[in-house]
Amino acid sequence: MWLMWTVTVSGGAPPARPPNIILIVVESLRSDHVGCFGHAYDTTPTIDALAADGMLFRRAFASSGWTMPSVMSLLTSLPPSEHGAVSYHHSLATDRTTLATELRRGGYRTAGIVANPTLSGEYGFRRGFDLYDDFTILRDIPIDGNTGHGRAEPIHVRSTSADTTRLAVPWLAARKAEPATPFFLFLFYFDPHYDYIPMPPYNTRFTDAQYSGLQDGRNIRSLRNRRLSPDDQNQIRALYDGEIRCVDDQIGRLMAELRRLQLADSTLVLVTGDHGDEFWDHGGTAHGHTLYD
Repeated sequence: MWLMWTVTVSGGAPPARPPNIILIVVESLRSDHVGCFGHAYDTTPTIDALAADGMLFRRAFASSGWTMPSVMSLLTSLPPSEHGAVSYHHSLATDRTTLATELRRGGYRTAGIVANPTLSGEYGFRRGFDLYDDFTILRDIPIDGNTGHGRAEPIHVRSTSADTTRLAVPWLAARKAEPATPFFLFLFYFDPHYDYIPMPPYNTRFTDAQYSGLQDGRNIRSLRNRRLSPDDQNQIRALYDGEIRCVDDQIGRLMAELRRLQLADSTLVLVTGDHGDEFWDHGGTAHGHTLYD
């Protein structure tokens, strides 16, 4: 899934300087749970509005089924076999450049704010960024991406989307003091990642009020071995939808700040997902183990 909200250039004249760029990546975002791709529920009004105003790419494919290699491909234009960041024991090859590096070389101010430990700067994601904040959000939440796989405890237990936006807003505001300098901001929103434990009011936004089974998607990976009823499976999907709506609302808040700061008309906004999640489509759950479309 890819969409791009384009800047407005009146009269066909070239812009006085290159546009600002905001690249937003949403964790585990399935395209078929996004409104502009046909989802029946109101999960993404902000993203849908951006798509209606901009460009929507319907045939975009992730290069991997999990975050690290997929996002590194996005930032390097290389497949995982070439960039090298394919596990927690590997990092970006030293001779590879990145989008942030090239934009900074072209005069851009660059920043990244992420809420997923698999995007730690130690794997090469920091390359080219003037500011790369991979610690402010993660230091306050009980998540360990390096050792989390195989544990019984939930991977994702607290919403971080509001924190991501909160950190981005003052950085954007500071750009007003540098009107001649374009900027590149990379934001990674984590919330749709399993386990599906959305915060209120998103925890009941799409659920069936008559349902009395699973209250959240805690330990979803272990649920793949249980025989869940169709109602149980619908509950898990509804919780996932709630987390998507939480992220979408925060993207809406970010767009409102762009307008308030009078930066919207000079900023290119791109939104995509790093990969999807499986909901028993092929007998499994979560992600990272298959490459089905």
